[in-house]
Amino acid sequence: MKIVMATLGTTGDVQPFLALGVELRRRGHQAVLAAPPNFALRAEQNGLEFCGLGQAMDDPETRKIFSSAYEMEAMSEQIQATMLVQLRDAEVSVRALVAEARDADALLSIPYQSAGQVTAELLGLPFVSVHFSPFGNSRRPKLAAAAAPAFNALRATFGLDPIAEPLGVDGISPWLALTPVSRNIFPRPGSWAPQHHVTGFWFLDEPAMPDPDLQAFVAAGEAPVVLGFGSLAHRDPEAISRILLQAMELAGGRAVIQAGWSGLHSRTPLPKVLFTNFVPHAWLFPLASCVVHGGGAGTTAAAMRAGTPSVFVPHWLDQFLWGALARERQLASASIPVRELTPEGLAAAIQTARESATIRSHCSAVAQAIQAEDGVGVAADLIESLLGRPPAQPRAQRPGTAPGNAP
Repeated sequence: MKIVMATLGTTGDVQPFLALGVELRRRGHQAVLAAPPNFALRAEQNGLEFCGLGQAMDDPETRKIFSSAYEMEAMSEQIQATMLVQLRDAEVSVRALVAEARDADALLSIPYQSAGQVTAELLGLPFVSVHFSPFGNSRRPKLAAAAAPAFNALRATFGLDPIAEPLGVDGISPWLALTPVSRNIFPRPGSWAPQHHVTGFWFLDEPAMPDPDLQAFVAAGEAPVVLGFGSLAHRDPEAISRILLQAMELAGGRAVIQAGWSGLHSRTPLPKVLFTNFVPHAWLFPLASCVVHGGGAGTTAAAMRAGTPSVFVPHWLDQFLWGALARERQLASASIPVRELTPEGLAAAIQTARESATIRSHCSAVAQAIQAEDGVGVAADLIESLLGRPPAQPRAQRPGTAPGNAP
């Protein structure tokens, strides 16, 4: 079977589809990743076919749009601002996706990639919606008003009727909806429609090749605090860098700071702090004493899988909800909005995360539960059942490895 997977965004929006695509390919299916063109190499490295949609997500214009959205307090305003990314390439993306999916057996897409649902309707394909956040299954009129005009303008272009809440209930497929979140973190609500499943996180285990200097630094002393915000770009990265460094001076100990899209850095190197570029979370997080991060779904999942306490610094949208959920489950010491971040507050949160026996115990228990799950296997079973093929045999664990540990 040919299965096309459409997404839009940065690594956290693409990597789970890479993981699912690898599992579908293992089962003998043709898996195609349809995503921004800067992910073509990642698809090739994982043996997947690729269809480019729109522009690269790491270009200066896109970074500027998102960094401005983080400064807006209302979620509806943030969505309206980032709709610019949707609008600029939407029609071209639909045409590219229609050409790729004409002979497909099913199309998967996140709601935010408007071309996905439109293409499935135009071609009459079985449609599987994928929801990285489990928080959008309710009516939210303000968010609907922010997103609906852009989505419905696209739908009208292709002769489709308007929908009220494209990023909410109207983005949930009547065929099959998948939420790649651990059931040990977010049990499936009984009010959800029967076709909507919580599968477990979709992790991609790739060989880790960290920089030798980073390996030596991590091995040279006590477990470091890992700080970084990935693809979250900031208008004033030097100010954010200063806050992180001052917080570590107050908290004490060693730190690894990932530069990310903002290019976090220090002009004055500190002996206990190492700045580095992107490092696979599956390798680095289990070696950390705690992780300070923005609270995106992928980073949150990686920290939980590693059993490492978190400090959340949410910037926008569902990051605030992930932070609240982690605090409720006692997996994080604090959730500090980026607009309220101070060296003193961050230092106190880091100290609590490192020293709280309760938090460390809860993190360890959740990690064991998550490592026992097979989210991509469950998802692939459901897709095969939808398309009338019996589920495959369970995946064999690679010799010498365990889920959640560094390969």
